[in-house]
Formats: sequence, structure tokens, C-alpha cells
Amino acid sequence: MDAQWRRSCAWLLLALVLVLLMGGCRQEQQGHWEPVTPLPVISRIDAAVLIQPGAYSGLAGGKVLVLGSRKAGDEPPRFEEQAAIYDQQANQWQSVAVMHEPRYGYQALSLIGGHVLVVGGMQMRDGRPYSVEHLEVYDPQENSWAVVEPPHAMEPHGAVALPDGRALVVGRRLLRGAVGEPMGMAAIYDPVARLWQQISPYADEATVFAPHLQLLQDGRVWLFGVSDMRMARESVLMYDLQEGRWTQAMPWKHVWQKFGQAMLHDGRVMLAGGIGKMDLIGDDAEVIGACALFDPASGKWQEGEPMLQPRVNHSTTLLADGRVLVAGGRAQQLRYDQAPQSSALSAVEIYDPVLRRWEVGVPLPQARAGHHALLLPDQRVLVIGGVGSDGTPLPALLYEEK
Repeated sequence: MDAQWRRSCAWLLLALVLVLLMGGCRQEQQGHWEPVTPLPVISRIDAAVLIQPGAYSGLAGGKVLVLGSRKAGDEPPRFEEQAAIYDQQANQWQSVAVMHEPRYGYQALSLIGGHVLVVGGMQMRDGRPYSVEHLEVYDPQENSWAVVEPPHAMEPHGAVALPDGRALVVGRRLLRGAVGEPMGMAAIYDPVARLWQQISPYADEATVFAPHLQLLQDGRVWLFGVSDMRMARESVLMYDLQEGRWTQAMPWKHVWQKFGQAMLHDGRVMLAGGIGKMDLIGDDAEVIGACALFDPASGKWQEGEPMLQPRVNHSTTLLADGRVLVAGGRAQQLRYDQAPQSSALSAVEIYDPVLRRWEVGVPLPQARAGHHALLLPDQRVLVIGGVGSDGTPLPALLYEEK
């Protein structure tokens, strides 16, 4: 009996050793990148979103709306707005209507039902940048844009799609009131009824700049952003749609911006890479490879294994199997007055939330930063936009695992 017990223990020990050895290997993923049919003349891509199929889209699944511009003159520099839809099944592009007014640095949001909402951004007037206050909504069925005025005295900064086709929009109050009066404003927009619903403000005396929003699995909205202009403090807030109120959540222990973000299949929000500290013009910026996970159920953070490569301006995509694909980016943050340098990366890594580790992925054919990445219905990943090491635009790519 003792001999049999010893043999069983020996086999169990061997199995454990093999598991540990296999878990410690960072073998390169088996997959490949392939080029996409060249898109229409769009030299700078500002946004790319997967249009949701539904009663209001008039489109089947697998259509991607790409927004950007092309250079139309040198002195002074002029750009013309461009827009196109990519059909993944036909591997074809089709030019579509453009927004009424040009803007850059904005957020494009795909809503349930097919509409696309554009929020925030900047606009050049007489050589100076100004915030764009109005929103625009794209209707794929009509191939048209509609201008949407925000609620009174609100400057929108960001938005998140809600399960019923509406969007929750956050921003700041343009008119300063009494001391202690909330400066952060929020409202819900219905693109079908074309109506706003004012909701509770979300911040006192200060607002939240550069907001990152996420719709959680329990229906609440998670907001992470800088809560003062010195970039010295972060705020994490939660909005409960049922109760109609905001609550403070545990902040991360360090200032953190320009990170990649994904919601895992278990409901946690993952942040990876980005800037660990910075000032308003980027003179004091530290590119990091940190990884952290926020659990909405407990309201607590968990520090994850750092990425293999610190990076910023990268793409972060949740794959169909629950892993997270991080591609490209830069190894250093550019100053506001710097031209693109050779810090662009081709390196790809994949996070496995079950094994809680990063694995080396198949590298991009060319180093790329500032691009967009989307998971398509056929489980391939579309990478589009961004620039290479020399600052030139790069062709779109599709990633597929073997």
C-alpha cells in the first residue's frame, strides 16, 4: 500500500512540475497578420467603430465606420473631412457622408441599434484650438449626419453606450456658479427620440478631465479620469442607472492616463500601459507597463503582472476567448512639439486572465502607434490608422489566430 501511495505521489508531483514548466513559458502565439484592401484617401484616421446591426442601422453585421481627414492644402495647412465604411465580408470600402464640421481628438461611439455618436474634440479657428460643444449623430440607413446641441451650459468630454441604445454623456459646466456647486455635468441622450435627459452631476468644485468610461456587466457606468488640471489626482466614480446617482469608488494608487482599457469576461475592468505621470504639455511623462484590474463587485483594485514592454498610444482589444491583445504603441511619450521618432513598436503581447500572465504575440509587420483596433464578428481583429516610426500613415491589417 505504501509503495502504491508513493508511486501516486510521484506521478502527481511530476504532473505539477510539468504544469509549472508550461505555465512559465512565454511561447509566441500562433497567428498571422494580413493586409486589408486599401481604403479611400484618408491620410489621418481619428476614429473607427463597429456599427451595431439593428432596426435603425439598415446594415448587416461586420460594418466598420472610419472617420478621418486628408490634407487639402499646405499654406495654411488645410484638411478635408473623410468617412468610409468597411465591409468585412466583402473586404471592400465605400465612401459615406462626412460630419458637418471638422474636429479632431474626439470620441466616436457605436450605439445599440446602429447610430454612431461623436462627442467632444477640438476645432481650429483663426489658428487657435477651441473645444467643440455640439455632438453629431450618424444614421447608417440614411447615410446622413445630424447636429445635436448639448444640454445648456455643458461642454461634453466623453460618453458610453447604454444597453437600450441611448448614450450617457459626461462633461463640464461652462458657467461657473457658487462655490461648491457641481462642475461635472452628465446627461443621457436618446438618438431615436432626439431628446436629452438630465441626470445627477458627478463632481463637486472640479470636473473630471480625459474621462474613461465603461458600461459594466451589472448595468452601472464606471468613470476614471483626472480630477484637476495639474494632472495630480485621479477620480473613480460609479453611476447607478436604477438609483440615478453617482458614488465614489476606490481610486488607483498612482496618477494614470492614456492607458489601454478592456472589460474582461468576468466583469473586471483591466487597464494596461500608458503614462504614469505627466504635466499639461507632456514634459514630464513616464511610459509604463503597469497592469491593474478593478473589480466592480468588491470595488477594489488588484495589481496585475506588468506588460512585457512599457508602451503608450497602443491598442487594447478583448478577444473572443477572453484574452486581451495589446499591439504596437510607443516606448516613449512624444512632447507636444516633437515629430514622430523611432519609438514606435511592432511588439504584440496577449494577456491571459486565467493564467494571469502576458505572452508574446505575433508582431505587427511594421511598427505602429496611435492606431485603432476592433474585434470583428468573425473574431478577427481589424487594426487601422496610426503612423509608423517615420510618421507616415500605414495600411489597415487583419489579425487572425490559427
